Amino acid sequence: MASAGLARAEASSIVRRCGLKPITARTITSAGALKTELKPVCTQGYAVVDREKEEGLRCVGAAGRSHSGMPVAAKSISGPAFRMTLERVPEVGRALTKAASELSAELGYQAAPTELVRSAAG
Repeated sequence: MASAGLARAEASSIVRRCGLKPITARTITSAGALKTELKPVCTQGYAVVDREKEEGLRCVGAAGRSHSGMPVAAKSISGPAFRMTLERVPEVGRALTKAASELSAELGYQAAPTELVRSAAG
């Protein structure tokens, strides 16, 4: 999840260095698939790990940013996929995005105007 807030070059460098090793049958194992998965993260403000790290576990998370805009913290909620349903993910994601935005503000981050509009709409 943290990779969503990194610059593309930095994220690509980490993938090249560390690789994408499968943990479950759903783990993303290619850079192309990862890029596709990260696109909505930038617009919605939160990421979802859907049974990629552990079978039956779904996690939603949002990054907190420092005054420089770099991701320095994360808030997440995990639960069994049968309880953390795909229908609940947007609600949980909005709550986490709000909490992460509040944390970011305390750390001195000033959101760009498009980010303010997105968080107000959520």
